[in-house]
Amino acid sequence: MLLMAEAGILEALTKYLSLSPQDATEEATTELLGILFSSPEIRHHESALGVVNQLVAVLRLGGRNSRYSAAKALESLFCADHVRNSESTRQAIQPLVEILSTGMEREQHAAISALVRLLSDNPSRALAVADVEMNAVDVMCRIL
Repeated sequence: MLLMAEAGILEALTKYLSLSPQDATEEATTELLGILFSSPEIRHHESALGVVNQLVAVLRLGGRNSRYSAAKALESLFCADHVRNSESTRQAIQPLVEILSTGMEREQHAAISALVRLLSDNPSRALAVADVEMNAVDVMCRIL
C-alpha cells in the first residue's frame, strides 16, 4: 500500500475529485480513498493531509452516496494524529454537523463517527461544533 502512496495515488485521486466528476465516479473515488485510508501506512503518509480539503468539498457539494463515502474516508483519515491535529480538519466540522440535520440515517451515522474520531481528545474542537450548530448535541442524541 505504501508503494501506491509513494507513486502518487492520493494526489491523483484528489486532483480527479477536484474536477467534479459525475456522481457514480465521485462516489467510487471517495470510496477508494476510504479503502486506502484503512491502511495505517497510507493514513500516515505525508500526502494524506492534502486529501482533507477535497473530501470536505465532497461533503458540501457531493451526492448522498459520495457524502457518505467522504465521511467514512474522513473517519479513517482522522485516526492519524498529524491529520486530526492539523488546522485544515476544522473545515470538516461544519459540513459533518450539517449532515446530522439534513442527511439520511446512513450519512448521519458516518458523520457522527467522523466527528467522534475528530473530536476525541480535543476539547477545543468540540467547542467548535457548538459554534457551528448550537443544537448539534441534540441532533446527535436523536440519531443515536
